[in-house]
Amino acid sequence: MNDEKENTSSKKVTTNKVVTSSRENRLLYNPADRSSLNYPMNYYEEENAETEEAEEDAEDENFDDEEENKEENEDVKENENSSATSPNVEMEGQTVVSPFTFLKLKNKVILIFGIIVIFLIIIFIFILLGGITTYAGSGNYNSACNGTNGDIVSFIDSWEGETAAPVCDANNYKGYDINDGTISIGAGMTNYAISTVDMAAYIESNNWQQYFNKQGNVYRVDVGLCVPKSVINKMKLYTIETVFAPAVDDAASSLGLDLKQFQKDAIISFNYNVGSAYTMSILQAYKDGGYEGLWNAMKSHTCAWGSCNQSGLMKRRKAEFALFVTGDYSDQNLFYNRSLDNYDNYDSENVLNRRLMCTTGGNDGEFYAPLDDGFYCSEGYHWRSVHPVDGSSKQHYGLDLGNGGNAGRNVYAVKSGTIVYVYNEANCSTYKNSKCSVPACGNQVNIAHEDGTQTVYCHMQYHSIVVREGEIVSGGQVIGKVGSTGSSTGPHLHFGVLLQNGQWTDPFDYYRSTWQYFKNNNILTGDLNNCE
Repeated sequence: MNDEKENTSSKKVTTNKVVTSSRENRLLYNPADRSSLNYPMNYYEEENAETEEAEEDAEDENFDDEEENKEENEDVKENENSSATSPNVEMEGQTVVSPFTFLKLKNKVILIFGIIVIFLIIIFIFILLGGITTYAGSGNYNSACNGTNGDIVSFIDSWEGETAAPVCDANNYKGYDINDGTISIGAGMTNYAISTVDMAAYIESNNWQQYFNKQGNVYRVDVGLCVPKSVINKMKLYTIETVFAPAVDDAASSLGLDLKQFQKDAIISFNYNVGSAYTMSILQAYKDGGYEGLWNAMKSHTCAWGSCNQSGLMKRRKAEFALFVTGDYSDQNLFYNRSLDNYDNYDSENVLNRRLMCTTGGNDGEFYAPLDDGFYCSEGYHWRSVHPVDGSSKQHYGLDLGNGGNAGRNVYAVKSGTIVYVYNEANCSTYKNSKCSVPACGNQVNIAHEDGTQTVYCHMQYHSIVVREGEIVSGGQVIGKVGSTGSSTGPHLHFGVLLQNGQWTDPFDYYRSTWQYFKNNNILTGDLNNCE
């Protein structure tokens, strides 16, 4: 599937740099300069000395009453001035605190209060972080995205209804019967799992016999019997590890599937709900039909107690599918919203697109995969001695990316930016078609990014482009669909990169670390040799 993007006729549009970073500038507050409050203390000593000398002169010279009154009035003024500027002035046997001293005390109080507040905030942050660490590491699921921090027990509990399970008290589950042919205790734990020889040995090795009733060589839980939650959760994990996990490992091995742990956990959750007998068939459906085949097999198991298509089980299937695709163990509306709209569409929640967010980490310095479901490089950035369409010699200014040759697959923006050029009117290919007169790039989108570069996407399907010029898009957002318009020999995506100076550059070199990341994480189903 050799494409082209020869001296593309696409117009280069110069745009202002687009700022998309979500980081905020933070202003540092500097205390005001208080040097103006450092007044000279000898000023007050000189004022007091002058006042005493004036009083002595008045007595010696025997001024008349009018002069004395005048002098006394001046003395009062001087005393008032001295009081206004002196830190502490004695008046009629009382010490009066000056405004400056009061301000000093007030500032000290504010400073001490501020230090206390900051100290309390720091303590609160440490407590909060400690709580988060404990939460994430004590058997509770989180949004791992890479499957390394997920917890299958908590994932199962979230769907088995732990909060609705009867309890004896805060620490103990109570056995109960919901008329489904067995006795349940806790979230999804039943006598089917408890009453086995292997579980009996596990119970006895931990000295938990007092919590159960022994019948023959196995143990059972009865209605109303109280068992510590910690015991039930450990037994549940033991069941997963000894019954469900080996079944998934064996089936995957026999089918030649190399599954990541979060994918195994998704099947374990499915089997925990419907039974391990379906392990082989469910993984066979994935091998034969990919994600869509897996979804069709999973969604058919939504019956319980004689009723099919129960909304709770339908939502659980969506959660398990999202876990298998993305590696996200959470139920936080990150990859699906539990809506049952368009349930027949295997990707109604667009988890395949969301998967790219996990696999690349969503870092500012990286970019998203332009195609999903795996892709490969059929031709790189190089000089063509013979162009496959017109036979000329010219430079191939981008990478030709494919995903099985299937037209109609989504094309994604590799980074956030602004749409600066859209052409959506090409309806044919010039390959062996002399009557087709369309731009060589076919249907095309150019996106300007924060670093001044532009990414270019060519040959998309006629009228498949869903973005407009001037629109701001996010990395991983759908912009159109794979096609074969323009100078193209078959369905694929021509992906190019324009530098700030308007010159083309090798996209593989520009994003080398990310291409390698795709390869290491099996996002690429083909090799990169043709791109390097």
